[in-house]
Amino acid sequence: MSAAVRPVSIPVQLARLALPVAGTNALVMGMGLVDTILVGNHSTSELAELALAWSLNSTALVATIGLLMGVQVLTARRMGEGRPQAVGAIWRRGIVTALVVGAVLGAVLHFGALWALEHLGQNADLARGAAATAAILAFSLAPNAVYQTCAKTLEGLSRPRAALAVMAGANVVNLAVGLWLVPLYGAEGAAWATLAARIFMMGAAAGWLLTMPGAAAFGFLSPAPPVADGEVAEQLSIGAATAGSRVLEAGAFNALTIIGGAAGSAEVAAFTICLNVLATGFMPALGVASASAVLVSGARGAGKPEEGWRAIRWGLGTSLIYGLLFAVLVTLAAQPTAALFSADPVLVTAAAALFWLLGVAALADFAQVLVADVLRAMGQPWFATVSHLVSYVCIMAPLGWYLALPLGRGAQGLVEAIGIASFVSFGVLLARLIFTARGRAKALIHDRA
Repeated sequence: MSAAVRPVSIPVQLARLALPVAGTNALVMGMGLVDTILVGNHSTSELAELALAWSLNSTALVATIGLLMGVQVLTARRMGEGRPQAVGAIWRRGIVTALVVGAVLGAVLHFGALWALEHLGQNADLARGAAATAAILAFSLAPNAVYQTCAKTLEGLSRPRAALAVMAGANVVNLAVGLWLVPLYGAEGAAWATLAARIFMMGAAAGWLLTMPGAAAFGFLSPAPPVADGEVAEQLSIGAATAGSRVLEAGAFNALTIIGGAAGSAEVAAFTICLNVLATGFMPALGVASASAVLVSGARGAGKPEEGWRAIRWGLGTSLIYGLLFAVLVTLAAQPTAALFSADPVLVTAAAALFWLLGVAALADFAQVLVADVLRAMGQPWFATVSHLVSYVCIMAPLGWYLALPLGRGAQGLVEAIGIASFVSFGVLLARLIFTARGRAKALIHDRA
């Protein structure tokens, strides 16, 4: 007589999903860090070219990643419904989206980078070097988008460790090619290393997905079963809404960097250190948000709303506890952390003095991305986009300008603007989530009556 299989608890499911996704996100940052170190040790001017090229590439990158969010949400929902054979069609639509959007944005970046940099008032020589680097990075957008489609599918299937392994391999490829080409070609060598790594990511992720145990059950290469009503439109809507949010946030934070430059080189340098620390801490928070969205979407598909609400409570609690720990850690270790980014004692002291404020901002920032992702998983993709438009574009950017320049608060004013905007975003999104929960509870009581 076989023993009964005990259901896996929500906290265990959350950890199994969140930790590999957080690790994958950390390795993505690791690739950029390696490129920065290699190019920075090669040439300061080449490092400036790489930074400018990445500023153009990153916007296109977050747009393509956002557009593929629907793959993860709908894959998890179909699995919750007990319809694994429907996953293949979702994946194929994601692949088509990845290739088309990657090619279009790649072409725009490849041919338009020099024009954009010249019209942003950059030095002519710097603009030419950065544009040449950006033109190479443009080729990597489509391979990265295909990888993201496969990674989002694996996350939706609750198999994120494969994506983590692929990203670890990509870091090895990036380092090996970078060590070879950066001494020869500087920033362009780093761009070629990134392209090689992303081609590896595309091939390895797709190869694993199509040949993994049980792959035939998902119908990746089989004729598609009947598509659920509205599935195509919903997949595109979730992707478009998420891409809008990501681009709005990225654009608003880029605007703060430009404002910091107007405040002075010392202020923008201190603010850049703060942004790097915040981005590093954001990666695990993003993993918790992604895992929570998968669990909520799966519970929705299975017709188990209470399980979905438990996942939300556990996810939000985890995010808030992590945010608090992050805030305490960066405050206590402010000086040595800032010293990792610069040998200038004045700059290190100036940046470290802002870390306690950065920790407060992070508490809200980490929580708001979780609520935004679970709202998308619940079928409300555009509310978060509008909230981010109001919070980060309409509030954070102008407030950052006012605090940093007219009030003369410099980098401190920019960090304050991030904190205020993040608390506004979290408050608005949380209010929407509570309103939704009350509405569902009233409907349930009405049905029982």
